[in-house]
Parts: sequence; structure tokens; C-alpha cells
Amino acid sequence: MWLGFSRKGNRAGIEIVRIHAQNEHETVAAGITEMDDKDEIEKFTRELQEQILEQMRRTYGPAVIDHWQNPRNHKIIENPDGRAQLQGTCGDTMEMFLKVEDETITECVFQTDGCGTTIVCGSVATELAVGKPLIAALGAVSAAEILKVLGGLPESDVHCAQLAAETLRRALADYLHQRNTPWKKNLGKPE
Repeated sequence: MWLGFSRKGNRAGIEIVRIHAQNEHETVAAGITEMDDKDEIEKFTRELQEQILEQMRRTYGPAVIDHWQNPRNHKIIENPDGRAQLQGTCGDTMEMFLKVEDETITECVFQTDGCGTTIVCGSVATELAVGKPLIAALGAVSAAEILKVLGGLPESDVHCAQLAAETLRRALADYLHQRNTPWKKNLGKPE
């Protein structure tokens, strides 16, 4: 049996891969029934998940773990009023989308191909922005504020907060640009 680790759907996860025997004789020779094998895999998975969470608790605070397990606003919206895509220093890419009504952010969502910490920072950034007037959001959503909400991050992960804050700033700038040139918003879209 081989274990493989992977990220599925931009969320950290564990994929257990069982390499099947090449023929039935090898399977029978292994002497493991399918039920026993399934029970062993489920037990191993539970134990491994607990070990991972325990290790995370030693490195990250409760807010980080909460946003990692339950990211907020991790989706795409159609026809956003502002959007931006940015690649961070580590190679992670984040994209943010805004809906704005009466100069207030009514919806802010994000997508990323990044690591768990990038997802966490994107989640916090969107929560900080929603419901705020544009100018207030510019001041409220900074890498420092994201780190404050999370209770800090290891130095090696601080760039994730910087990526989320900068992506949001650029989405706000895109909105302001679109507002001043509304004809560009529908450019290239079918009638």
C-alpha cells in the first residue's frame, strides 16, 4: 500500500492511494480481506488527520485552523464590479472579485491555487472587506490586519497575508477604474 498526499480542489487534503496487486494471486497471498483493508485505511486516515491537526495546533492559532478548515468566500462571482489577479513571491496566484453598491463592498470573494495559508489569508481579507465603504476597506485590509486577526503566522507564511491584501487593493483599483470607464466593463462580452 502506498500513501500519497495531494491538494484537491485548492484545499489541503489527503488522498490515500492503494496500489492494487497486479493479479488475483498476489491479492489472495496478501491475506487481507477487503473489509479488513477498508477498516485499516479508515482507521489510518483518522489517526493521520489527528496527527496533522495536532501538528498544526503547535504552529498555528485557532483562527488559522478555523479559516483553513472552513474558508469563507472561496468562490467566483459572475460579472464582478472589480477583480484582480496577482501572483505572489512563492508562485501562488490569488484572484479576488468584488460587488459594490453605493460605494460599499457588498460581496468580496476569492480563488487561489495556493497553499493552505494563502487560502486562510484570502478568507480573512474578504471578511475584513465586506460591508465597508471603499476607502475604509483600503485602510482596513492590510497584511498587518490580516496577521492580527489570525493571531500571527510563521515568518515563512507572512507573504500570504501580503498577497491577499495586495490582491484586494488591486481589485478595488479595478473597480474605481471601471466606475470611471463603464463602457469597458462590457467590452468583449456577448450581447
